[in-house]
Amino acid sequence: MKKQTIRISEQLLRKAKINYALGPEEKKQISIQEKNIEFLKAKVRESEAALQLAEIRLQETKVYSPISGVISSDSSIKGSLSDGQPLLVVPTL
Repeated sequence: MKKQTIRISEQLLRKAKINYALGPEEKKQISIQEKNIEFLKAKVRESEAALQLAEIRLQETKVYSPISGVISSDSSIKGSLSDGQPLLVVPTL
């Protein structure tokens, strides 16, 4: 019985030594993965900010009419308008 206990203890000791030897490398890999996760989280935050900015800019491109009606004149040519120039004309009845 003592020989078996010694053999089991020796096996456990070998496994512990192997686990101890792998420990620093595993810690290094975990550290690298944690840095990768933080980098990817930062990229997600950057993408979310870019999306919010695009949504704001889209809202700024919408044109609202103070009156309802049928458009009689359309001077909207991409990139050709200046401030104060009418985009569309809706005649009053």
